[in-house]
Amino acid sequence: MNQFAKITLALLLSASGAAFAQSGNMKDMPMDSKSHGDMKGMDMKGMDMKGMDMKGQGSDKQGESHMASATVKSADAAKGTVTLSHEPIKSLKWPAMTMGFSVKDKALFEKLSPGNKVQVEFVKQGSEYVVTSVK
Repeated sequence: MNQFAKITLALLLSASGAAFAQSGNMKDMPMDSKSHGDMKGMDMKGMDMKGMDMKGQGSDKQGESHMASATVKSADAAKGTVTLSHEPIKSLKWPAMTMGFSVKDKALFEKLSPGNKVQVEFVKQGSEYVVTSVK
């Protein structure tokens, strides 16, 4: 084997080894959006995802209502969105997390001031979760 072929082979082997090492223990983890749903706007910093199976994570039926106790982190009435830090949601088998929601009625923003502790009801519409009431 000539010198150029040996160097090329060595580079290919080291590059594939580095890629394999970086992949960690994710070989059984599905990476398609169907397996995990739409996680747009979720703050997953500090979440322990070890052993978490995203399949069968509670009901994800369109229009089914869910309740959550939450703290308002930010609200944008012009965009119709709110970011909530919510407690675990048993009906969806979700852990506590911070995530963005759409808001159905702009009048609800009266109760959605940053820092407020609220009870929200929300439903899934398309790929978004939409707040339908606030207490």
